Amino acid sequence: MNNTDIIEKITDKIRGSKNFIVTSHTSPDGDNIGSSIAMTLFLRKLEKKAWHVLDDSVPENLRFLLDEPGRRAMDESDMRGRCHRIYTSEEFLATETGRALAQSGDYVLIILDTADESRICVSSEIWENASFTINIDHHVSNRGYADFNHREPEASSTCEVLCSILRSIDEKKFTPQIATAVYTGISTDTGNFLYDSVDAHTFENASFLTKMGADRDTVANRIYQSTSYDYLRLTKESLDTLEVDDSVGIMILTMDMLERNNVDYKDTDSLVNNVININGVRVAILIKERGRGEYKISLRSKDATNVCEIAARFGGGGHKRAAGCSMNGDLDTVVSQIKEAAKEQICITDL
Repeated sequence: MNNTDIIEKITDKIRGSKNFIVTSHTSPDGDNIGSSIAMTLFLRKLEKKAWHVLDDSVPENLRFLLDEPGRRAMDESDMRGRCHRIYTSEEFLATETGRALAQSGDYVLIILDTADESRICVSSEIWENASFTINIDHHVSNRGYADFNHREPEASSTCEVLCSILRSIDEKKFTPQIATAVYTGISTDTGNFLYDSVDAHTFENASFLTKMGADRDTVANRIYQSTSYDYLRLTKESLDTLEVDDSVGIMILTMDMLERNNVDYKDTDSLVNNVININGVRVAILIKERGRGEYKISLRSKDATNVCEIAARFGGGGHKRAAGCSMNGDLDTVVSQIKEAAKEQICITDL
């Protein structure tokens, strides 16, 4: 089934259904939150009943998209209001509507920006009881696990994919809030339009979103110009761990560093950019401790080196120039293994 056919089927399913739950992956980022908010609000503009459910917290620098700091409780009768609420699975299933939907299965579950079904960030009850599932994504590692799967690995972001789909349904339904959410996802997943995944189509969608009222100034301010003093202290401490070996740069972030500097784990993904921005570094690696002997690895490249191939060696995935994986063991072994894998991938690139 080609992309045009599956988009038509997704569009028909949306038009013909009444109830929707929208979710994404664990450890949310801008593409996750932006696409999920936009999808939920767009469905409501189509006079559908839609709920945004995610069993994880929104990073601080993305909370401006919610209209209220954090998660403010609101009545279900106010669901169409401007305040955007994100439910946890427990919160949603505790409502009368949530319990009834879970029991009946009378809803479509839309999963955005999630390549691996193990990272779907709702309860198994919500995931398994859905009458139908739709997966929209841009990760090359996505093999399709939903009833309808639409993947565009050449796209810059899931928000870009979603923007095109929603425009094909009804451009007039875009509000400034929807446009800002989509613009945020595109901006964050492209390094503010710097990555080579950006093409003319990306800029055309960004132009459309600007015309529809996307608040680019707020996005720029909150995402790129609101670094806290605590974060700068953390950056300084993590830079002290920096090691550059040939064209591979590695930086380490420990839980003790986070605690000392009062920074949330979820707000540290951009630290890897300090490494990839170094002249001569072709592969940047950020090793983040998340438990005893457990590490999350963030990988970036700025040439033809495919870091998704590096991540795949350790069970991870992502994109050619931005990928990630998880590793277990003692830190020295983790550093050695991921560094050697990066060097080998650079050699493969240069063949």
